[in-house]
Amino acid sequence: MASEFEIIVISMISKEDRRRTVRENLSRMTGPSWRFFDAVNDAAVVEGLDSDPDRQIVRYGRTLGRAEVGCFKSHYLVLREFVKSGTSDWIMVMEDDVILDVNFNFQEVIEFCEKNNYNYIRLFAKMYKPARIIAMLSQFRQVIRFSTDPYGAQCYLISKAGAAAVLNSIETIELPIDDEFGRFWRHGQLPLSVFPFPAIETSVPSSLSQDRESGDERRIGRSIDLVMFRLKEKLRKELYNLRH
Repeated sequence: MASEFEIIVISMISKEDRRRTVRENLSRMTGPSWRFFDAVNDAAVVEGLDSDPDRQIVRYGRTLGRAEVGCFKSHYLVLREFVKSGTSDWIMVMEDDVILDVNFNFQEVIEFCEKNNYNYIRLFAKMYKPARIIAMLSQFRQVIRFSTDPYGAQCYLISKAGAAAVLNSIETIELPIDDEFGRFWRHGQLPLSVFPFPAIETSVPSSLSQDRESGDERRIGRSIDLVMFRLKEKLRKELYNLRH
């Protein structure tokens, strides 16, 4: 039997409308316990984690916005809390603009991951990217393996081993959190996903999206340091894909 999991919903205390939607959604789900994690802002002090604007420009082409930094810190804290004191073997981390298919068999996904020694799997992705089918689940769902980062950290299942691997790969905040998750060649967690996705992102106003849209307007297109970083990342990704 697959290990039990807990659902952690990252949400700002002030977003009561979103929290209400989450409660309504998850109240129809049987099995796992769930709770809100009060999201932090960019000014929150997180021991051992600093935001580095200079490295952000070199690696991302611009400094990250306040909402992007706060989002990064919130995910980081959830994973660190889980590794240090979590009572379950797995957690599902979801943001408060996500709706789950409450009838989907998430335990089947965990069972598949444990059987095949996987520690991280997405339940949603922002973009279509090349992928191949590696397994079939019930309800005509598939487990797919992306060849590159499909973006998004809205909803995922992760074990303690997977969370520890991601945390150990992070030194500073130099990229958005979903870009950091996408660097599978760095933390070693394959870019797996369930498809069709058992989670969807709702269309609600988001300070994080505003950060992205306004920030990308001033994003540097080319610089020697940025181009070199992208080339190195692409090479590392391709070499990792060849080995795995």
